[in-house]
Amino acid sequence: MARILVVDGNADFREIARSLLEGEAHEVIESRDGLAGLQRAVEDAPDLILLDLDLPGLAGDDLCRRLRREPGTAGIPVVIWSSSFDEEGRARAIEAGAGAFVARSFRFGDLLERVRSLLAESAGGWPTAMMSREPDAEPSVRGPI
Repeated sequence: MARILVVDGNADFREIARSLLEGEAHEVIESRDGLAGLQRAVEDAPDLILLDLDLPGLAGDDLCRRLRREPGTAGIPVVIWSSSFDEEGRARAIEAGAGAFVARSFRFGDLLERVRSLLAESAGGWPTAMMSREPDAEPSVRGPI
């Protein structure tokens, strides 16, 4: 299906994201900090980027802004998946140009719904509501986490 770049400083959350996305038949590539994430985005041309706001090296909102300015990455959908549940985190994501902000929780349906929606939209499908912070129910993490 799609190639998705996961940029997160937390190895556990990278593994959770990998498990969820590979369970949906996506190819997952990873980076553990913002600067390396920018380089991977330019070199690997993913179909979607999932990133955290609080990244080492380059904050997630700054990374998103830089991705929007780069000709080769400007059109790649970005989902910010963050522990920042407050309005400030959401505002940072919107202002930076993210297509969706999803608050982290252990209910992963909302994350997968936003990923599916942005991928469909970037492929010419119909957009759906993007900026919900209320986590959806379902799917659980697959695999040994």
